Amino acid sequence: MQMHWAFHSLPEYLKAPMRAYWEDKLPRLERVLTNFPDPLREMWLTVRGLPHPARFDTKAVVHLPTNTLVAEEVAESWRESFDKVADELTRRIKRHKEKLRGESAYRRKRRRREDFRAAGAQLARDGASLREQFFEALRPLMRLIGDHARRELRNSERRGNLRRGEVSVVDVTDEVLVRAWERFDERPAHGRLDLWLMQLLDEVIGWFASQPARVSIESSIVAEEELEKSHADDEGDPYAEFFREHALPTLADVLSDERSEIWDALDSAEQRARLEDALSRMEPSRRLAFVYHALEGFDPAEIAMIQDRPEEAVIADIEAARVELRQTIRESEPRRPEQIRAGSARP
Repeated sequence: MQMHWAFHSLPEYLKAPMRAYWEDKLPRLERVLTNFPDPLREMWLTVRGLPHPARFDTKAVVHLPTNTLVAEEVAESWRESFDKVADELTRRIKRHKEKLRGESAYRRKRRRREDFRAAGAQLARDGASLREQFFEALRPLMRLIGDHARRELRNSERRGNLRRGEVSVVDVTDEVLVRAWERFDERPAHGRLDLWLMQLLDEVIGWFASQPARVSIESSIVAEEELEKSHADDEGDPYAEFFREHALPTLADVLSDERSEIWDALDSAEQRARLEDALSRMEPSRRLAFVYHALEGFDPAEIAMIQDRPEEAVIADIEAARVELRQTIRESEPRRPEQIRAGSARP
């Protein structure tokens, strides 16, 4: 990150220790900024001495490709002002990232529904009599469920149901297309193409996991490069790389109201690894209901259709999953001295 300094009404001897002290703050800020390309982020730090009474005014301005964020604090000591600015800047960056995630998720959900609705109408109108035409209509939509397929494969590998790299996203989406072709006339009465394909996707991943050995598919219906275009509609968008990096969940994605000093100190990759581990230990249908809701943006009624079970059960599982995750987070926190004393006082 490019760093710029400005000092006003301050003695020369303070500048070096101020620079050194702020350098110690930068790793924490770098962690929350890690998803923004380094050449595209820039920080200006201005420190001003104020007389009568003597105080220090510290202002930090961070320029990102998505916004400019500002934090300013006045304190009696320059160290205190630096601490407060670093804390406030970290909070502002996290809030900005959460807003970007929400906007991205909304755009993707809306685009996914529009694309699936158009394809469903075309297939319902023209029928699915010709295999190649059917695959041609659905092939572009496979990239819209590619992230979910990738996430579910990772979960199956983590749980030991699949060997790492044994099955690829292309293998899964190829099989989904074949089953969709074979069963198109038997699809559920609700008629939602996206819900039906997600149902088939989960079925296919379970099928692969049940196979005694790797199943080889001779020809790929969906080319790998097609799936890598999962954010092609964002081409030219300076935030595309940020969104692509967040295809897998972090704590903020699923529990924005829960805060933990230990989790906040982790970068996005470390958070995702811990969160994936916590999710993988849940009961499978509960975990999947929560993932559909928190990450894919489906509402409980839609999830009930995908999982073919009562909506009330889905709602209960989503809330239970939140409780489990909150408990996992709290168990990772160090016990405070008063908690240790209270525990040792019990008979």
